[in-house]
Amino acid sequence: MPRGAEPRAGDAVRLVAQPVHGLRPPLHVLSIITRGPLILRDLDVLTAAARRTTVGVTFSIPTLDPDIWRTTEPGTAPPHQRLRALQELVKAELDVGVGMAPILPGLSDRPELLPAYERLYERRAYLPAEETKPIREQVRELARAAGVRDRRTVRLEPPADAEQLSLAV
Repeated sequence: MPRGAEPRAGDAVRLVAQPVHGLRPPLHVLSIITRGPLILRDLDVLTAAARRTTVGVTFSIPTLDPDIWRTTEPGTAPPHQRLRALQELVKAELDVGVGMAPILPGLSDRPELLPAYERLYERRAYLPAEETKPIREQVRELARAAGVRDRRTVRLEPPADAEQLSLAV
C-alpha cells in the first residue's frame, strides 16, 4: 500500500481487506504504517495474511501529550486510542511496532536544542547513522529496562517454501 493511502475515519468499513485479499502467492512483505485504530476492523484479514507472508503494522505515535497531539495532529486518533489498538494487534500475535516520529523541536523535546537541529539537518532530510546510533541504543536500553519486548506467544508466519522435487529419469 503506498504511503499516504490511509483513508480518513469513516471512509471505509474495511480499510485493508480489499488490497490484502487481492494479493496472491508468492506474497511479499506487507508493511502498514498507520495512525488509525480503525485498522482493528481488519484484524481477521491481517492475521490471515500473516499466515501467508510477513505482516508488520507500525503505529505513528510522536507524542503521548494530549496538548501537543491536539496542536500537531488535529483530526487524528488520540495517542491513547492508538496504544489501545496496538495492544489488540499484539494480542492477535501480529508483529507490531511504534514509530516515535517526528520529534518536534520545541514541542516534543527541548526548545534550546533548535540550533543543534538546524545544524544537523542543514542539508539533509535524515541524519547519518553515527548521529542516530546513540539514541537508538538508548531507546533499546530503556525498552529493555521497562520490559518492552515482543509479547507474542505465537509468531504467525507463512509456511516454509515448498521443496522442488527432482524427477528421476
